Amino acid sequence: MGDRTTRRLFRAARAGLAAAWLATAASAAPQALPPLGDEAEWQLVDRIALTVNEEARTEGYLMAGILRGAEPVTTPEEIEGRYQEVLTAEVKDMLVVQAGKDLGFDPQLLERQVDIVLEQHRERLGRDGVSRYLRLRSFSSADYREEARREVYATAWERFVVGREPGPSGRFSRDKFVRPGQLWFAYEQNRSALSEPTTVQVQQLIVSAASVGGPEAAEQLTVDLHRQITETGADFGELAEIYGQTEPGTRGVSRWLPLGELCERFPDLCEAFLDGAAVGDVSGVLPYRRDGTPVGYIVLKLLGRKEGRKTPFTDPEQQVQLEDLIVEQRDRYRTDLGLTELLEASYVWPEEAFRPPPAVGPQP
Repeated sequence: MGDRTTRRLFRAARAGLAAAWLATAASAAPQALPPLGDEAEWQLVDRIALTVNEEARTEGYLMAGILRGAEPVTTPEEIEGRYQEVLTAEVKDMLVVQAGKDLGFDPQLLERQVDIVLEQHRERLGRDGVSRYLRLRSFSSADYREEARREVYATAWERFVVGREPGPSGRFSRDKFVRPGQLWFAYEQNRSALSEPTTVQVQQLIVSAASVGGPEAAEQLTVDLHRQITETGADFGELAEIYGQTEPGTRGVSRWLPLGELCERFPDLCEAFLDGAAVGDVSGVLPYRRDGTPVGYIVLKLLGRKEGRKTPFTDPEQQVQLEDLIVEQRDRYRTDLGLTELLEASYVWPEEAFRPPPAVGPQP
């Protein structure tokens, strides 16, 4: 879809917002404005779509954000959804940048940081890449520098609010130290995720009842195939390709699967075979169920088994991973809390413009 068509759909999708804005403006006007001429001659150029404290954004500005999106939009519904995404991101960006300005950093220090950001950006994109970047956004050199300045403000607030860097006074806003008790608690809470589970690889011959004329026919065929495998040395993989319901070309061989997850999905197979099987063992003919419903019969061969490993709390590498996990969770909590506080202390119009982060729970 071309930009012109997208813009027309965008205007139609935002008609309700425009009507609400005009009604608000009319009710707030202290007196009627003098006539400006025939309304038929008026041409809408742009209009305010978002206000955050003393900053405002127009529909044209937000539309540019939609058009720069990686995925094309083709319907009014998609435009409305993308519009809300852009609107939410813009509110967050404006709040964070304003909070970074309010920290009160030395302007000269800030401009040096802006120079560093621009230099890194030019090194990353190259001269031609920067030119394309500016053309895509219709940026002047002043716009380019202002974007970098906003990035510095936003980064300053984000690092300050989580305690990664001090504020202008040299004091940190948060304690970053992870205490031993927190490490132990995180270890207990994430013990299963931090351990390496036992995994198995199996070869499977699944005969579907629906494909061979019913349960009895499926059982009889599976029994016959099982006899060929165990008594006459028939190739398990070849039979799986001919009669089985696994992905063609795999010869019925699965990827390595966590034994615990496999047993949760197929408890009957684990109890009847996998729990006590040795590598190379072939199961008997077993009922095969999906979501508890019998759909056929299966024969399994255990190709490999890797025993799991529980990493002890005293392992240094384990403690580094735990500390990183705690810091990541804490940073996310503190950022969401800070953003919520900014939103509560700010004027945002329209009120529905921002979809706040999930409710902030207890600090990790």
